[in-house]
Amino acid sequence: MDHLLVRLNNGMHLLYKQVAGTEIAHAGFVVNAGSRDERENEWGLAHFLEHMLFKGTTKRKAFHVLSRLDAVGGDLNAYTSRERTSVHASFRQVHFARAFELLADIFMNPSFPQKELEREKQVVLEEIRMYQDEHDESILDDFESLVYRDKPLGRPILGSEATVRKITRQNLLDFQNRNYGAENTVFAYVGPMPWNAFERKVRPVLEAYANLQPPVQRLGDFHYQPFYKEFDKPASTAYVVMGNQAYPANDTKRLGLLMLNNMLGGDNMNSRLNMSVRERNGLVYGIESNYTPYSDTGLFFIYFSAEAGKQKRVRRLVEIELAKFRQKRLGNMQLHMAKQQFISRMLMSEESRSNLMLALAHSFFDHGKIDRLDEVVKKVEALDGSDLLDIANEIFDPQQLSTIIYNPK
Repeated sequence: MDHLLVRLNNGMHLLYKQVAGTEIAHAGFVVNAGSRDERENEWGLAHFLEHMLFKGTTKRKAFHVLSRLDAVGGDLNAYTSRERTSVHASFRQVHFARAFELLADIFMNPSFPQKELEREKQVVLEEIRMYQDEHDESILDDFESLVYRDKPLGRPILGSEATVRKITRQNLLDFQNRNYGAENTVFAYVGPMPWNAFERKVRPVLEAYANLQPPVQRLGDFHYQPFYKEFDKPASTAYVVMGNQAYPANDTKRLGLLMLNNMLGGDNMNSRLNMSVRERNGLVYGIESNYTPYSDTGLFFIYFSAEAGKQKRVRRLVEIELAKFRQKRLGNMQLHMAKQQFISRMLMSEESRSNLMLALAHSFFDHGKIDRLDEVVKKVEALDGSDLLDIANEIFDPQQLSTIIYNPK
């Protein structure tokens, strides 16, 4: 069985994939809501709510939430992105009842106690300060804020010190009520339990979830304009991001750009940027490219840090590599090898079953369904050189690329 996707009576979806031959299971709630769904007075609220889910429920205090799975060696975790929030766990299958009861309690019955709220503000404020000192992270936030201008998608996920200080318990309740509806939520499971047993255990509990608010509609309306910005920062090296707005998650060109990104600056020692900039010229320790598709837009960027006197040369080498993709189709052997590498990366990513569980939920929200891996492989194998050449000329167009630089001072 590849996977099952079942809609419950309240609109929540169960996403199930059985993996035989293991004692370990992974499960969690994924909500199709994140920082971009915040209103003007709510910056940082989605992330702060994720923190507060662990700070107590109507039946547990924070200590008991955090200790429940730790006591049996399980792992409880969460994250907030610009479009998603998740609370999930990894555990031995023998402890499924304990893990599921805890996850359901956290998600369905958070109490947001005032004392914990005030204490957690200090934690998040410190997180913001640390983040601002990490230029490799903050430059990406600054880049997105310039790409998406005044849109929520361009706001830092953590919010600002001023907005976090203003968060109230009522803010949390309002955001939860508006965005955490059953129709906007998936409960995903990857592990050894048979479907019938899984459904019997979780359906009655999850169908009792009574938040029936319809999903909030996102309005993109993006007007991208290329930019070039330089800022002076207290640092020992220069930090640079170059990029462009890209395809949304449901665009047919998404897979082609993902494959080009893998060739250009993916997590491969033989990526073109790594070979050109690091191996042949020794100008950087690391250089990478990234493509992030969102529901109604996307973002492609290249990131590196280098000595201040070398960053212009690195940028020139990056431009040369991008031009190669734009000016000439990949040869048959190049294309074949690129496909094999990309397909292998996809297959290996399934070995991380916790990530697989989350990826399946993201796929459902992005596409309204879940493509089987063999179907995705066929789509990759169907790509030809002309497809990739067209994509390269759209996304790597030098007239459309933006650049942000942190210069050391």
